[in-house]
Amino acid sequence: MINKKVGMLAVAFMILCAATPAFAATTATQSVSVTVNPTIAITVDNNALTYTLNADGVGSTQNFNVQSRSNVKTDISIIASALSTPTGSDPLVLGNFAWVATGGNSGVLSTTSQALITNVNKAPKNGYTSVPVALTVNAPIGTDPGAYSTTITYTISQHTGP
Repeated sequence: MINKKVGMLAVAFMILCAATPAFAATTATQSVSVTVNPTIAITVDNNALTYTLNADGVGSTQNFNVQSRSNVKTDISIIASALSTPTGSDPLVLGNFAWVATGGNSGVLSTTSQALITNVNKAPKNGYTSVPVALTVNAPIGTDPGAYSTTITYTISQHTGP
């Protein structure tokens, strides 16, 4: 009879163990791996400049910032589209548009790409690296009156040097 009771107790114990879920831990771990890709991005803080000039040889300058929003060092170049001009024999030319990039280069607008600045520091987290630029337009005496326009394009690329 004792054997029968021990046997029934053993069966009850096995059923109890089988019905009880496995022990649950109070903590668990997970390994996470993140890769951040290089980001190359650029903006201009003033996307439209308007000048009203007299044809007297006195230039007018406007200042603005080209902003690198990149997480790597970059190079920025500048290029202009062909200048639209009114009819006349003595219009403004792109050479009448002089630019200076603080900490970088200077030149006159051209339809050929030029280096504005190289080795621009990466942007700080949640920010940007600003490149101050001054654009001066000069209408020499005798310049034809009328409306002139061009589009300036800033191109950014990852810096490949040290």
